[in-house]
Amino acid sequence: MPTKICSLCGEKKDTYSFNPDPTTPDSLNPVCKNCEHKQKLDQLAKQFISTKKKYCPYCNTDQPLTNFTIKNTKSGQSYHTWCKTCYNKYIALKPKPTPNQKSLTEIKAEMITECKKYKRPGLRGINTEYNIRYCTSCKRVLPFTDFPKNKNKINGLASSCKECTNNAQNPKHQTKKPTQHLPQTTTEEPHFFKRVFKTISSIFST
Repeated sequence: MPTKICSLCGEKKDTYSFNPDPTTPDSLNPVCKNCEHKQKLDQLAKQFISTKKKYCPYCNTDQPLTNFTIKNTKSGQSYHTWCKTCYNKYIALKPKPTPNQKSLTEIKAEMITECKKYKRPGLRGINTEYNIRYCTSCKRVLPFTDFPKNKNKINGLASSCKECTNNAQNPKHQTKKPTQHLPQTTTEEPHFFKRVFKTISSIFST
């Protein structure tokens, strides 16, 4: 069976997969039927988008869909609420972070070094901007969600994280106290010689 390669998808297909075209040397369309069908659907979609309009609440005007950016969502692709010009204005007015602004890792490292100087760091170990806290047990900076609640503390959270509190309550993780061994009697102790002298004297007395 004669075959031909599609100029669009590059797949090798039989001649029945191509529509006739008298203008070409082999009298067949260089694009296969499936790719030709996709091209027609894309053209129709572009014509529909160019005719359909969408309302922009920022500039209060109806504009064609081509003036709106496409965003990917869980349900599929959709158009942004604002048009491209209004969205670019919003981005330009939005405050940008300064180049001297510290990252989260740098802030955590500074908190650890500062809190290690004190037994009770207090407010030094709390950062409400990033919702992080210093753990006095494991010496780490963790988010608020990793700490148990405690109403007696400053921000309603315990000073030790959940992992450290669970390890302290679990008897498997508790360190065993070293057993105190009684001192063993050696030949260097004075009462040892007294015992030997008594036994020898008892022998000679008999």
